[in-house]
Amino acid sequence: DHLGREPPFMSDNMPMVIKNISEAKYEFYSPHWNAVSKDAKELIAACLQLSPAKRPSAEQCRGMRWLNKTRKLSQKNLHVAKNLEAYNRWRRKGKILLVVSTVARMETLARGRRRRSSAE
Repeated sequence: DHLGREPPFMSDNMPMVIKNISEAKYEFYSPHWNAVSKDAKELIAACLQLSPAKRPSAEQCRGMRWLNKTRKLSQKNLHVAKNLEAYNRWRRKGKILLVVSTVARMETLARGRRRRSSAE
């Protein structure tokens, strides 16, 4: 889930934007906010309350659905990242082994050529 690319206080003139912010008048405009989940919009709306007393605390925000989903997704991403890291380590070892075996094969071929050259 991602947040909209445009602020919810859109207007063509800056004084109106400032007025909307100071009065907590906002709207999740389409199409910029269409892909944003209902849970994310609920969190944003709760934090944009005009009265500080009505805004959720940091602890209350942590309990809101969108942040919990994001945290679960982050854990899943962390697991995927660790698996990818392990795979890349394995691949690097494979490449190293390939290089070592190629060098060994080249040395063997070079020795064979030297033997043939000295025999002639």
